[in-house]
Amino acid sequence: MAISGKELRRLAERAGWVFKRQSGSHMILEKDGKTVSIPNHRELKKGTELAIRKQMNLKIK
Repeated sequence: MAISGKELRRLAERAGWVFKRQSGSHMILEKDGKTVSIPNHRELKKGTELAIRKQMNLKIK
């Protein structure tokens, strides 16, 4: 089941990522000098979700 951008943001914040700003429909988060952009969509495609999780070193289901 696909998750939303907001849900992925919540997971990232629990892992220590900090929300910095929103530019259009993309949320920008930072941690340890790394910056990642998460689309604020109702449903993220599975490949997009996995790619973002990999960039953030978040546990992949």
